[in-house]
Amino acid sequence: FLPGRHRRTGRAPGPARGAMMYANKVVLANSARLSMLELRHLELDLYASNSRQVAFKGVLIAAIGWSGLIYTKKDYYQLADPYFAHAYPVVMMLIVGYSFLTVVQFNLIAMAAPGLALRGPDGSVHLAVEGMIIEYRAATRWFAQSVLSTLLGLVAYAWSGGEYRPLYAKLSLTALALAFSLLLYAQATHVARQFAPSAVYAGAFYPDEFGRGEGAAELLVGMERAGQPA
Repeated sequence: FLPGRHRRTGRAPGPARGAMMYANKVVLANSARLSMLELRHLELDLYASNSRQVAFKGVLIAAIGWSGLIYTKKDYYQLADPYFAHAYPVVMMLIVGYSFLTVVQFNLIAMAAPGLALRGPDGSVHLAVEGMIIEYRAATRWFAQSVLSTLLGLVAYAWSGGEYRPLYAKLSLTALALAFSLLLYAQATHVARQFAPSAVYAGAFYPDEFGRGEGAAELLVGMERAGQPA
């Protein structure tokens, strides 16, 4: 009676149904893992592209610092106050130093992180992206320091002209450097708030204790049942 019943209803025995459900669960977990891995690769490409762009800007700022050292050969610079005459090349070297730190760190990020994601063991993509985020923030601080040092160089230039540059010109250049510093800070803060997401959805994949990623699969199932896009 029981075998015939299974043939009529089309249902598999209890153990067989459990095996099928488990297989579907594993397939769903693997599909979710692949989707999250693709998202993580997009994050990797985004940070690598931004790193190359900012590194190029750092080269330009470093060139400004190097070219500013030529100013020390001018006659009126030689007659400037000794304090400002020594402060000016120091500021120029600050520009060059912070710019070089920017260039080196962003280039290392753009080269080392994709290498880890490509050649590392399972889970290296996640580790590479998380490391890029940390190092990207640190390198951004060096870039900000190089920009501020450039404005500080304008102040050093204003006061290193000696008697050949009147007082109102020195004060005007100093006020402009301060105004642009405040404007840059306000604009950067505004842009950061304008495009700050309310929530960050990353492609990080955290498997369960069995290493099958079933927790993520169950989360996606719950989102689909709730009518949310997975």
